[in-house]
Order: sequence, then C-alpha cells, then structure tokens
Amino acid sequence: MSTQEEPRDVVIIADVDALPWRKLPPAGLYSKSLSVDPVSGARTAIVRMVPQQGYVPPATAHYHDTYEEILGLAGPFTFDTEVWLSHGSYVFHPAGTVHGFASVVPEDSIFLSRVGPGHTGNSVPEPAQRQMYSIYATPDARAPASMSEPLAGAAATPRAFLGDGVVQWHEISAHPSRRHGAAMVRFPAHWRSTADVAEETFEIFTLSPGMVFADTQPGDSATTSFVRIPAGGAVPAMECTTEVLAFVTFGDI
Repeated sequence: MSTQEEPRDVVIIADVDALPWRKLPPAGLYSKSLSVDPVSGARTAIVRMVPQQGYVPPATAHYHDTYEEILGLAGPFTFDTEVWLSHGSYVFHPAGTVHGFASVVPEDSIFLSRVGPGHTGNSVPEPAQRQMYSIYATPDARAPASMSEPLAGAAATPRAFLGDGVVQWHEISAHPSRRHGAAMVRFPAHWRSTADVAEETFEIFTLSPGMVFADTQPGDSATTSFVRIPAGGAVPAMECTTEVLAFVTFGDI
C-alpha cells in the first residue's frame, strides 16, 4: 500500500491501443505503462510476449514477494498447461504463490499486469506440487485464482457504482474483508459517473467500446480505455454510449 498522505493523481487513458509499445531487455517482450506509484513502485501495465521474436517464458516454477494480477487480452498462453489464458481470462497470485510450473507461450500474447512493489521472481526448481501453493506458513487470505472464463462462474449483482448509476457486478476475486478484489462489470448504455470523490481506489479497464470521458477527444470511443481513481480522488466525468464490459479492481493491496 502506498505510504503517501495525499492520494495519487487520477489517470485517464482514453485509448490504450494508441500508446506505443516499449521494448524491454528480453527478446520479444514489450510493455505499455498505464500507472506507476511513485513511492512504492506498484504498477499497472500492458505486457506483450512475442515468441516469433525470441521471447522464451520462464522455464522454472517461481514466486514473487508481492501480488501479481493478470487479465488476458490476447493468446492463448499458460502457466501450467492446464488453464489456458486468452482474451478475458484472469489470474491472481498472492504474494508467495508458487506458479509457472510449465509456462508456454506459443503465439503473440498480451495481458494486463498489476503488480506490487519489488516484483521479482524467486526460482523454485523443485516445487512441492504442480498446483499453485504458498511458501508462507500462513497463506494470504485472498486465494490464488486462475480462470480461463471468469464470467462463466461469477453471478451478476446489480450495484451502484461511482454514484447512483447501477451496473452488473460479477465479482471474480476478493479478500474476505473486501479490502481489495476484482470484478468483471457490465456498464449499461447511458450509465454515467455522478460521485464527486472515490471512497476507495478503483482501476477500470474497458474490454469493449462505448465509454467516453469529459475533456478528452478520442473520436470514436476506443475498445480499451483505462482509468485509475485513488481513494479520496476526484471522480472524472465518464459515461457509456452503449453497454460496456470492463475489468474493475477495487481497494489497495
């Protein structure tokens, strides 16, 4: 969690697809930065893996000392050859979760990545089992998750969001206390934000076009837009011209 006393700035990226890719040191790996905490280093980014350009996934199981949250955008790819991930797939690795038992990236693959500070890999050459498990004596209360089709098992709950506009909320992962979690959300046509201030931190990543923002000129609404509103931050003016499917995370980890 950030140690800043003041909330981080609101981030609005009306067209994520228009952002340029930044080449990373490993061959065939690229990223687009969406939001970075200047104090902790926690960040949200888009990551692209291109095996045709030499990208090779980690060959050994590993864990991180912080959380890792993934939304598949293009694929397929896998961490264990059991659950294959593509557009709309979801993964959550709490800190200390051993994973990556048999990573395979057969084709150009893209995912949204949310990670905490100090996101480095700790190798586990001989994992205790071939399913995700925690190295900690007391595992994180928020369970690990790996879902190829998260909407298939998530019931819809109508709820007001960022004001009095009602959305269909499909919760897919959350801490038992609901201090933080993730949901697939359907915004109806004509939904608009009416709240002045966010009571908790939200990140919204759209998976279909139709969400538009005040003070921006994106032309036709982009398929992929990104908004980060920190707890205590001013809620930007947003509205949907048609039904929009979005991935929404809430709270700070």
